[in-house]
Amino acid sequence: MEEKLTKENLWIYVLSILKERPAYPYEIGKLIEERFGWKPARVTAYMVMRSLKAKGYVRISVR
Repeated sequence: MEEKLTKENLWIYVLSILKERPAYPYEIGKLIEERFGWKPARVTAYMVMRSLKAKGYVRISVR
């Protein structure tokens, strides 16, 4: 079965990156492109992070 990286399942990839270390949304977009060969729109990582925060899966802090 071929796995696809899309906006619908991007949250899985974001959580896998955040499991390793904290990261800013713009870093997450770059890491996804490097690791998985797909470049999400700049705003996409921010939208996914906001959704994950609303669901209680991640905490966001300002540094």
